[in-house]
Amino acid sequence: MKSLLVGGTFSDNATKAKASKLFGQFAGTFLSNLNCSGRLINGGSLKELEDALEYAKDVQVCVWWANIPDKDLPKVVKQLKRNNPTMVLVTSKRNTERQYSIADVTMHALKCRANLLAEIRTRGKQYCVRVLDPLGNQYHEDTVDFAKAGNIAGARCVELLKVRRACSIRVDNAVTVPNQPDFLAIVREAAHRFSELLPQVTNTERFLGNASFRCSWGFPSFRNKDGVFVTRRNVNKEELTMDQFVLVESAPNGNVLYWGNHKPSVDTPIQLSLYNYYPQVKYMLHGHVYVKNAKFVTNADDVSLVVPCGALQEAEAVKRFVDRRFVGRSIKSGNIKLNLRGHGHLILARDLDFIRETEFMGRNFPEYQHDVRIEQLMARDEIEGNQNRAVNN
Repeated sequence: MKSLLVGGTFSDNATKAKASKLFGQFAGTFLSNLNCSGRLINGGSLKELEDALEYAKDVQVCVWWANIPDKDLPKVVKQLKRNNPTMVLVTSKRNTERQYSIADVTMHALKCRANLLAEIRTRGKQYCVRVLDPLGNQYHEDTVDFAKAGNIAGARCVELLKVRRACSIRVDNAVTVPNQPDFLAIVREAAHRFSELLPQVTNTERFLGNASFRCSWGFPSFRNKDGVFVTRRNVNKEELTMDQFVLVESAPNGNVLYWGNHKPSVDTPIQLSLYNYYPQVKYMLHGHVYVKNAKFVTNADDVSLVVPCGALQEAEAVKRFVDRRFVGRSIKSGNIKLNLRGHGHLILARDLDFIRETEFMGRNFPEYQHDVRIEQLMARDEIEGNQNRAVNN
């Protein structure tokens, strides 16, 4: 595995090019979490920056805090994921005057397709930093200790490197989407409610959430299986139309096959897996707010999960959790409401009235995420230690 960490100021003007002490502190502890080779570049010429962009095409982890006074920084950052879509990217956003809202900061991360973002602010006369993700999760408190922030960001990157995803592969031209006026109306109404509950963004370029439905249409290529239609990637659900759904199917290797010129939502692999597992489910709705009076999905150790959009682990966690925690009657009904910690909700429904009757509530923004697993293990070790001491005594 290879990594690249780039920070400081880059310019062909020698008086402008300089290293960043704070970036150096962040980078040092960040690297301590990763067992990999790579490069650390802290300030330099534009030629060195161009070389770094080329090197970034072949890395698994990239921290990019480059300050480029002579160029448009966002455009340079956006090149990273275009050149290397699978890398884990940690970028930064300077917000020293607090001129940007938390919603604008996380939208910046979405635009850059960053997995994590370090928001740099000021506290009195000192710089401080907090680590966020594009869904508005905060992984530690605002701190002037950049080394601590680097350590936490590095640990989170280790978890992100474990995420498994599926590819979307186009197989043929688009097909006519069956008309679902009632479901379409429900999705639009829900999307309007999501918009009311989520923080407002100055310039919305990415639209989150998705919806899907199962249709028994007898597609010849599906070998008598039902077709599943999922909303396109990045469309405004408040103004959704039927032609913005995409026909999809699971490939034998786990990838997603889709019909037409528009890729389906990044959460499509999760929903296809759940449709295959729960044949009675006909509709799914996912948004980045929570559902009232719904359980939060946890893993086998009863530890809440925080997984990014499109992570296949989410489908596995939902299946395990529902099979373990829900009464058999609820599973057979095909009507299940779940909250996904740090992500939003997922509704699996057989009946449209089940979705209509759902009440939504907002998430904290940012939503603070501490390491529940570490806390539980520490508590367990302490209990076992006390038990061992009692036995020995």
